[in-house]
Amino acid sequence: MWKIRQLKQFKSPTYRTLTILADGNGTNNNKVFCSRITLDFENPESPLPLSEVNKTNLKNYQFPVIKISYDRNDVVEHAKSIGIKADNKYADLYLNQSHKKFQVLPSFLLPFSNKILIDLCSFPSTAWKLSFEHLLHGEHYIQQLKQLPPEGIVNLKIKTSDVMDKGKGTLYCFNMNIYDENNGETYFTMDYHILEVGTGGFIGNKSNPHMTRKVTPPNSNYNPPDSILEFQTFIPKDGIKTELSDSDLNMPCYSSLHPHQRYGTNFEFLRSPIAHGRYTFAGVMKSILFKYANGNVEKFKAAKVRFAKPVYPGDNILISTWKADESRITFQGDVKRDGENIKVLTDGYIDLDM
Repeated sequence: MWKIRQLKQFKSPTYRTLTILADGNGTNNNKVFCSRITLDFENPESPLPLSEVNKTNLKNYQFPVIKISYDRNDVVEHAKSIGIKADNKYADLYLNQSHKKFQVLPSFLLPFSNKILIDLCSFPSTAWKLSFEHLLHGEHYIQQLKQLPPEGIVNLKIKTSDVMDKGKGTLYCFNMNIYDENNGETYFTMDYHILEVGTGGFIGNKSNPHMTRKVTPPNSNYNPPDSILEFQTFIPKDGIKTELSDSDLNMPCYSSLHPHQRYGTNFEFLRSPIAHGRYTFAGVMKSILFKYANGNVEKFKAAKVRFAKPVYPGDNILISTWKADESRITFQGDVKRDGENIKVLTDGYIDLDM
């Protein structure tokens, strides 16, 4: 799905280094490894090896720290991949690398959650196996504590915060902490929830009150939105491949030209490949940031969304927004499909320093 550069073991056995420098052609002095090389999730310091991990004991498992190196090219490619074009207002903040206020979108690190998901599905020594064809992005929460620099190295720490039995499936909840490798200051925290359809009934807990950040936007029938924004999803010119091919695996991490940056593989229970939640979430965050904060990432504090229904290629997402207070924008996303309005994004909000 996306290219990795220089995947190697760091000096400490609990660290892995992941370099994602991209030049748009998939080459970097022949030091190139594709995503078929998985991250090593075995943590030597854990009392529980992955070969003994299952649904009942996965909670609180601490994975090894992953080091991520990136540059300004990656930042630009990500911005382009979610629809920022040169003629857009505020585009210079994200596309012009020499701009004095060149910025990194808060969604920049979301692709790593997708990489982690793929690797968790295929890591050879894992006792429990996830069925990638039955995994759906459930909810996502992201909080910015410090703005990312336009290039550098950050550390990613991952912990399984819970595994819940939802009856119709298993909800895996991961907490991710992204921090400066030199001084330990946190840039972002993320909660990433994925649902494995058809695997419930293992007598696990049904909910976790400590993980609830639900905010329901007003009923638009009685309280019209303050604004309605649009995010047009990408339509691949050559169609969407339903299986990962060598060309997919050999693409640079943030290539804005490749369908699999935006869409996943086909699901047997859905009519076509669907948009990655990270892609639609990024598009919504960008749209609201441009509307209410002049595109200024410094004003971004946090965002949350629930992926209620699939988004398909070509869907035009109508983003209804309400100013809940001086700092919070609540939102929901709808698409028109088969003559109906379908809520695809719910329980959403973005906190801004306005």
